Amino acid sequence: MADNNTASSSSKGIDIRQALEILSARGDHTGPIRDGPRCGCCEKPPNFASLGQTIQLIDSENNGSTTDLQEIEDLRNKVSEERAKRRNEMEEKLSSLNKEELMKCFFEAQEQRVKTYRLYDQGLERILKTGQIHEYPSLCTETTATFSVLSDSINNIRKVLLETLKQTSIADLIAQLQDKERTKLNLTAALHLERIRIQNQQASDDRITKLLVEGAASLRSQMGENVEEINGIMDELRCSLVDE
Repeated sequence: MADNNTASSSSKGIDIRQALEILSARGDHTGPIRDGPRCGCCEKPPNFASLGQTIQLIDSENNGSTTDLQEIEDLRNKVSEERAKRRNEMEEKLSSLNKEELMKCFFEAQEQRVKTYRLYDQGLERILKTGQIHEYPSLCTETTATFSVLSDSINNIRKVLLETLKQTSIADLIAQLQDKERTKLNLTAALHLERIRIQNQQASDDRITKLLVEGAASLRSQMGENVEEINGIMDELRCSLVDE
């Protein structure tokens, strides 16, 4: 049985550090296009490694702007402070529901997750089309806020199912789902960063662009496997309602 820490850890939203770790884990490439460790395709975007006060998403030689993250951090802190209060209120409301009602709430929250991913991807497409790359951190913040609410809701549903209704098997499946959803979100963020790098790189070295495109394809493949796992867990949850 998954512990509460496992379930709750998936509510943190977009973790840029995890996304960068996914990108930096790309295996060494070989062949004539390799030009040593500074070839560019395996480098992290400028200033992302430190995740300090700024995130620079455009090459400095192209006069790209640097986005101050202080406002984003302030918003995250505010969200964090409000979550404890919201969690208590949510638990009180959920505790009066039976299993069927709780699962209805769960499936509705999961459906909202799918819609949020769609909006997140659409936001990236708009940013890439307009070239307003400096807007991406704000998009991440807005998306994180939505995912935090949804994940908190699902974690609280799981808690009531486990502790009040003693639905251990369903609670375990939801914990597994939360873990897979966290992976999906980090893979999605990594793919977004890779696509931003592709756009920034297109005007320079075609060899590096090719490697970045291959990296994006690999991330899409991992995401496909991840989505299949999520769908499998969702099918098990639906079956659990029919069987019991």
